Amino acid sequence: MIIAIIVVLVLALGGAGAFFLLKGGGKGSDGKGSAAVSSYEDAKEAVVYIRAKGAIRDPEVGDTTVSGSGSGFVISPDGLVVTNNHVVTGAATLEIWVGGDYDKTWNATVLGVSECNDLAVLQLSGASNMAYLDFYKGEIKVGMDIWVAGFPLGDKEYSLTKGIVNKANADGDITGTSSIDHTIEHDATSQPGNSGGPLLNENGQVVGIHYAGWETSAGERLHYAIAADLAVPVVDTLKGGDFESIGVNGFAIDDDESGLVGIWVSGVAPGSPAAKVGILAGDIITTMNGLPVGQNRNFSGYCNVIRTAGQAPISVEVLRFDTSEMLRGEINGDKVLEQTVSFRQEIEDQTGGGGVGGGGADYTYEMVVDDTGVLQVEVPVQWSSRDTAPIQGDTPTPAITASPNINSYDTGWNTPGVTILRIPEIPSSDDVLSAFGSTFASGCTVGEISDYADGMYTGRFQVYSDCGGTDTVGVVLVTSADAGGHGIVLVAQVLTEADVGALQHAFETFMAK
Repeated sequence: MIIAIIVVLVLALGGAGAFFLLKGGGKGSDGKGSAAVSSYEDAKEAVVYIRAKGAIRDPEVGDTTVSGSGSGFVISPDGLVVTNNHVVTGAATLEIWVGGDYDKTWNATVLGVSECNDLAVLQLSGASNMAYLDFYKGEIKVGMDIWVAGFPLGDKEYSLTKGIVNKANADGDITGTSSIDHTIEHDATSQPGNSGGPLLNENGQVVGIHYAGWETSAGERLHYAIAADLAVPVVDTLKGGDFESIGVNGFAIDDDESGLVGIWVSGVAPGSPAAKVGILAGDIITTMNGLPVGQNRNFSGYCNVIRTAGQAPISVEVLRFDTSEMLRGEINGDKVLEQTVSFRQEIEDQTGGGGVGGGGADYTYEMVVDDTGVLQVEVPVQWSSRDTAPIQGDTPTPAITASPNINSYDTGWNTPGVTILRIPEIPSSDDVLSAFGSTFASGCTVGEISDYADGMYTGRFQVYSDCGGTDTVGVVLVTSADAGGHGIVLVAQVLTEADVGALQHAFETFMAK
């Protein structure tokens, strides 16, 4: 459900884009329109239609090819164009038409983008004598007449709708896609595809830049624009390059059902800091400089880190959902994304490089859910001996055990397997580690206790090696208590490199509802 909602939001906000080479020629080169538009009725000459196409990576199913469209407007005779960041960052191809002239397309370069302000500035190649729009410099007042100009719903037919300003200082973080001081709420009809187009006064001046609209649960349609007084200084800065940006087209998500919280990345600009660290479309940024981001579908935490850091390195943790990897790296630094906890490396480090035995067939995986519906984890299909019944006691404990042979796994050192359970109280992670690792401790070499974090859970784990005088390795993980006071315990026994892969996969996919 969350992915469907996000994809709908991506399309509703107007698509995507990046740095592009488009076909040449266009209006203005023939000498028409060399002055600022002076009426909303003539604004069409300076409004542009933007069509983008590219692959948005769906975290559940992989790449999905989608098309989106947006609007923009010319702000200078030499062809500077303003639009939204979410219209131009991350798409593979982009086509631009000016003033409703669809016989000609334009070459364009993205001069600068800002995801935190959801703005971008483009340069149309070879443009001159273009009709253009001026920004409004007066006070934006409730009740003033405005017109929304653009090309909604992917239609090349120019649209102009009238309304008034409902709120001159509405919330600035209402969409989960930007973080600005305030927005303009208006009632002029707008649709997906109007994103990036101008909000005009009667003199054809840009009062705001339309960027969002949706229907409330009560059926009321709300429309929002970035106010001119906030947009102008950002646009001036973007003429010289990116600003308050790491090169991401992203959305804040906070989903109770899945437990996913962060900034979902729908597109990444080539060559940007995000691209250089290894962030991909479909990733979910969970923390920045140790600060969790995306809570309550709010973009401000993400932008506050970017604004505070400037050009300094920013540590990031990323969930690559479709491959169940938790990655850590450093934007504007020298650390590309790597797995946050690599149990293969941990085992090699704590066994002096010996690790486990070689061999073992590669596994395929399937999801297993316990009988109470609380726990889930992906385990090898080949580990077909399973117990999903709760452990009985005063309060039944949800549990899952999977192995090629549970009896052999329980009683000896020669069979791999994994057990995961949710316990009602976590008085001390180290005490719980000691209790659940007691069997390993009596027959194995005891390793160090290490910290664990994967963007959803934190805790401590311990590695036990040389179990029973063999290459068998045991691992015990205890997570910190959640808001309900519950924690997760995961116990595993591995014999081969393939088993270590299964252990890593279990750690990356376990979840409690």
